[in-house]
Amino acid sequence: MKIRLVVVIVILALLSPTTGLTSEEEVLAELVVRPLGFVGLVVGSALFLVTLPVSVVVGGTDRMAETLVNKPYRFTFERDMGEGLKDTAYPSEP
Repeated sequence: MKIRLVVVIVILALLSPTTGLTSEEEVLAELVVRPLGFVGLVVGSALFLVTLPVSVVVGGTDRMAETLVNKPYRFTFERDMGEGLKDTAYPSEP
């Protein structure tokens, strides 16, 4: 089991682009931060569904979807390894 973990860490370190973080920081951050981003996506999606009737009446559905679903999705699945970890919580908007 330890050998597999070391192999995964080495492969992730070799594949990562340069971001200003050391390889060890990037790998550790990705092993912790990306799963937390997925948890945030699941929780945000649940909150979005629960508050959807109210947001439809008030008219803030697009803003709520962006905050609770789209940002966690982009943070978890679309950003490059190590991107957005040093200076900001989310990558810059296009």
